[in-house]
Amino acid sequence: MRKIFIDAGGNNGCSVRKFRKKYDERNLYEIYSFEPNEEFFNCYSEFTNHKLIKSAVWTHDGKLEFYLSKEHDAAGSSLYKDKIDPRYKKSIIVDNGVQIGCIDFSNWIVKNFNKEDEIILKMDIEGAEYEVLRKMITDGSIEYIDRIYIEWHYKKIPKVSKQQHLKLISDIPDEIDISHWDALG
Repeated sequence: MRKIFIDAGGNNGCSVRKFRKKYDERNLYEIYSFEPNEEFFNCYSEFTNHKLIKSAVWTHDGKLEFYLSKEHDAAGSSLYKDKIDPRYKKSIIVDNGVQIGCIDFSNWIVKNFNKEDEIILKMDIEGAEYEVLRKMITDGSIEYIDRIYIEWHYKKIPKVSKQQHLKLISDIPDEIDISHWDALG
């Protein structure tokens, strides 16, 4: 049995640092970080037993438009051009997207791991969690996951309602532990 931590939406590596400090001081977990924003690629050079995958987590392999955030250091960049800041009800995305690679996350999980592995998934993918998790539930790849740490974004993605948000959560199998994740806290 392997011990795996998957950091979907790695940003500047803050989640890897938090996970190692809080849960893995002995460096027993293999860590995979998905981060499509090249601004952050150099933040991962210090890690051992770690692989940076320079792509977005998504529902298929290919290319997508990626929209950079106006927030500091482009934190909060998204696959959704219509992402908003709910405090001000306005867009936090710059106008032009950039082309990035994306990976069929369900397929990647099934090809690289076994259901017996201990897999902890952290997701902070700025609204894409709804489509990615829905696909994982539909195709059964969610059954590979033991625990999900997640930052939900339904208030920032206009096409996702609170009802859709709650339905998705209720469809995740009960044996999977779900907790809120704050990489800085």
